Amino acid sequence: MREKRILKLVVTLLAAVAMQACSTVETAPKAADERAKTFEVTPGKANLYVVQTGGWFPGFDLIQTFVNAQPLGALAARTYNVTAVAPGNYVVIGMGRENQQSVNIKAEAGKNYFIGMGARVGWNHARVATYRMAEEEGKQALREAVQAAGFNSAEDESK
Repeated sequence: MREKRILKLVVTLLAAVAMQACSTVETAPKAADERAKTFEVTPGKANLYVVQTGGWFPGFDLIQTFVNAQPLGALAARTYNVTAVAPGNYVVIGMGRENQQSVNIKAEAGKNYFIGMGARVGWNHARVATYRMAEEEGKQALREAVQAAGFNSAEDESK
């Protein structure tokens, strides 16, 4: 009887800790999210969409994202950032507490590029897995996500 109470207490405490551990980010205005999901590309530019797709521990840690060493913003579970870029070569980096991974993109004007970032089991924190996504896979992931308020978004460049 006493063992059951102790087990129930331990499970309750673990659940409370897990709920407190979830990371969040500020989201972009709904209009910006809806506009980004039209997948329209500014003439002479390409769009880089970076989406946190989940994984083993999707809400445990934030993933910091960078494009050519410039901060794009933080991603929590099921969030994304987008930035419009000139044609050229780009390195998209996902950085977590335990590691960082990158993907190289050769952007062409008029195209959308989708980069997925997932969280997987790490030593003390989630590890980042960064990968290129096919267009339909990327669009589907974005439909299930909400735009994070990034530092360098396509919305910022239109002002």
